Amino acid sequence: MSDIIETHSDSPQPQEKGFSVLALVSTLTGIFSYFLVLLHSVIHMKPLVAMLLAPFSALAAIITGHISHRQIKASDGTLTGIKLSRTGLVLGYLYFALGVLALILVALGAAWLIHLING
Repeated sequence: MSDIIETHSDSPQPQEKGFSVLALVSTLTGIFSYFLVLLHSVIHMKPLVAMLLAPFSALAAIITGHISHRQIKASDGTLTGIKLSRTGLVLGYLYFALGVLALILVALGAAWLIHLING
């Protein structure tokens, strides 16, 4: 008499979790935008070139952060990396917020200087 083992596929198979590469790209491009501005001399880059490239890196962090965040939420737990996604978003938006603040301060400083010159 042969033993027949029946397997029931009623129980759900555990799904293998994946990692969102876009979440990692978001964080890395967010970090890179600050690296360009603060450490441009280390990579022998002119400051003006670094200031022009950094916003594109921050924008890439924001775009890839939103895409990866949406993919991770829609994956029902099969994709991980939500914290990296959020970190990239925060770094990207913070870069632009600091940029706007810097422009406001420069404009106020210029207005104050003009006021001093004109009396």
